Amino acid sequence: MDNIWKNWQEVSKLTKDRKIILFGKSEDWAEKTILSARMPIAYIVDNNINLHGTELHGVPVYAPAKLKSEKPGSFYILITSGSFFSIIPELEGYGLEEGKDFCCTPLLLNQKTLTDIITHKQRLLVSSPDHSVYSEIDKGKDIGGGVFIYDIDSHESQRVASGSFHQIAKGKDVFYIIHHFEGVHIFSDKTLKHLDSFPIDENSKPHGVAFCPKRNLVITGCSGLDKVSFFDATSYKKVDEIKISDRYDKLGSEQHHINDLWVEGDSLFVSMFSFSGFCKNNNYDGGIMEFNLNNLSEKRIVVSNLWMPHSVQMIGGNLCYVDSMRGHLHLSDKKVSGEFPWFIRGLAFDGQYYYIGVNQNRYFDRLKGISNCIMLTAGVLLFDEESKGTRFFAMENLRQVHDLWVLGE
Repeated sequence: MDNIWKNWQEVSKLTKDRKIILFGKSEDWAEKTILSARMPIAYIVDNNINLHGTELHGVPVYAPAKLKSEKPGSFYILITSGSFFSIIPELEGYGLEEGKDFCCTPLLLNQKTLTDIITHKQRLLVSSPDHSVYSEIDKGKDIGGGVFIYDIDSHESQRVASGSFHQIAKGKDVFYIIHHFEGVHIFSDKTLKHLDSFPIDENSKPHGVAFCPKRNLVITGCSGLDKVSFFDATSYKKVDEIKISDRYDKLGSEQHHINDLWVEGDSLFVSMFSFSGFCKNNNYDGGIMEFNLNNLSEKRIVVSNLWMPHSVQMIGGNLCYVDSMRGHLHLSDKKVSGEFPWFIRGLAFDGQYYYIGVNQNRYFDRLKGISNCIMLTAGVLLFDEESKGTRFFAMENLRQVHDLWVLGE
């Protein structure tokens, strides 16, 4: 149906030496088209018999049967009705071809954006770290974390595994999904069948996981220990680690809160709540740090001044991430591409739209005087970067979403 959408320049080329006819005497779209067209309109056709014999800005209105008297190829139709879905087969019944002989008025291009978003189909892999009983208000309800397949067309959610799961990483024919208490779980990327798992450092409280295909490594972000651990993806044996600082050794508890990871070539990107290591003192000087996988002692800060960042990844050659507490989506270094009244965490892209995980926000005190709308429903956002059109899909059985991955239709 993409052929029915044309801009004015395209319409001008298609209607050269052809009569222009409008289909639909809409007081909105027909009138605006007549006033905006900058080209003569021959007449209007409409299925409403009460409109036949009337005029709109001097343009007469007839029954659609009048089209039978026109010589094929001598006229072009602009659909000027929001009911274009029902008009298309009617015009095709006259032997007219979509795009070649008719299209929607360019003034309806906003409707294209809306239609594309509403009719888009996609399945997503969604991870949630919710505990089985998240709070007193959830007792007796089917609330709990895990790994889910969510269909945005049917709005159906299928639980693949139960547990407190965080980041998802794609490996060789598998997904690696980190569990808050149990380490790394491995699922088939085709059937999503649980294949294996292996434990990592005790008390890691891991949030992040990444896969390095060049080195065959599974890398985990150990929030509870302020370090990143490296495991051979075949033997599951630990082969190396990075300590963010010596503050954990001095204080005995996490100070930086490492979360999501991403491997791109020889670079490991690590998001964290605090570079200085004072997040427990509400000093959220967070951002993204890059480590050289050829020399783990080499590191540099690539993005700073973020407030609880997550979901660092490369999309289309750009370093993308979410500034979770501010609800900002960054698809490049400086620009805020989207802004949402949620605590956002989880990011995926299917080539057309972005998907963002949204969470029940628990930080009323931290946002007081900053945000005028704090959302309490978890789920997924579909986001169109160009139009900023956004659609929300609630996942009522969840309180928190951590990560997303596009599965395809």
